[in-house]
Amino acid sequence: MKTLLTLATLAAFCQSAFGLTGGNYQIKSGALLGSPVLSDFSDISDRLLFSPNIKSAQQTWTFSPTDNKGEFLIQSLSGNYINCGSERGSDCFPGEEQEIYAVEQVSDNGYGLVSKRTGYFLSAGGLDLRVAEYAAGSPEQAFILGCACNKLAAGLDEIVDTCGKS
Repeated sequence: MKTLLTLATLAAFCQSAFGLTGGNYQIKSGALLGSPVLSDFSDISDRLLFSPNIKSAQQTWTFSPTDNKGEFLIQSLSGNYINCGSERGSDCFPGEEQEIYAVEQVSDNGYGLVSKRTGYFLSAGGLDLRVAEYAAGSPEQAFILGCACNKLAAGLDEIVDTCGKS
């Protein structure tokens, strides 16, 4: 019971009643087995990939709210933004260009990330992040945003650090 209460408290810090709040998150695909997370290993790969969760800073993404509700700049702790091509099926890369994404809740625990520049949804194409047209109910386009705290829970009885707050 304490574990459930701890997790519920942590989730409350990450998301408000009115949607996602700014803060640090891990991005998981609703379609990939084993819960890999979106990773910016720009030092070894030119693409954004889903990889096993090693709790690396390169797997933590800062969602910074813009002036428009529900829209965010998404930047890795490595300093790169999610940059995607403008054609359907284009891969996404770590880059310097700030792109704004609308975050839409598409299921109980899944969010769609929509490029404001192209109108395409981000999609998990295998282990690569790509852009795609909207497909209702597609697990490839439902991302689970898990709160990425600077410190993890100390035991099951307390949260050491809050997260997801801007």
